[in-house]
Amino acid sequence: NLADDAACRARVAEIGGLEVLCSLCSTAQSDAVLACAAAAIGNLADDETNRVKIAEVGGLEPLVRLCAGSTDDTVLESAAAAIANLAYNESNRKRLAQLSGIEPLVWLCAHSKNEAVLESAAAALGNLAYYNDLNRIRVAETGGLQALVQLCEAAHSEAVLESAAGALRHVIYNNDSNRMRFIKLGGLELLVRLCTTCES
Repeated sequence: NLADDAACRARVAEIGGLEVLCSLCSTAQSDAVLACAAAAIGNLADDETNRVKIAEVGGLEPLVRLCAGSTDDTVLESAAAAIANLAYNESNRKRLAQLSGIEPLVWLCAHSKNEAVLESAAAALGNLAYYNDLNRIRVAETGGLQALVQLCEAAHSEAVLESAAGALRHVIYNNDSNRMRFIKLGGLELLVRLCTTCES
C-alpha cells in the first residue's frame, strides 16, 4: 500500500526494496507471500525509474515464471498486473517477450475462469503489443487474437471486456496480417455488437 505514493516508491527503491521483493518472487514458498510481493512490484512499477530498476535486478524473470507455473489465482492476478505495469517500458516489452512472457498470458486469457486474472492478463498482452510489431505477431501466432476475441464475446465483467478490447486494439494496430486474422475470427461483427451493446 505504501507503494501507492510516489515518494514512498522512490524511497523503497533507494533502500533496496526492489531487490528484496524480486527475490521473494523467486524463493517464497507461500502463495500469500508470492501474491503480496508481486503486487508490491506492480505498484512500484507505476514509476518509470522503478520499471528500469526492476528489470535490472532480475525482476522480470520470476514474474513470468509465476504466470506460467502458479495455480493460485491471486498470485496469477498480481504477477500479470505487475507485468502489465512493467510493459509500459519499451525495453521491458522486448525483454519480457524474450523470456517467453507472452505465452502464459495468452494461456490465462484462454483458460482462466477468474475475472481478476483475465483482466490483468489481457491488460498485460495489450501493453506488450503496444508499438511493438514483433510482440503483436507473437501474440497472434500463439493464439492470443483468438483468446482475446473469445474473451470479448464471453466476458461478463466490464473491466475484463475493457482490457480485452484494449489489447485487441494494440495487437491489430498497424499490422495487416493480424487485422485479417481478426476479421476471420469474426472481429468486425464483434465490434459492431460491442458498439451497440456497451455503455462505456
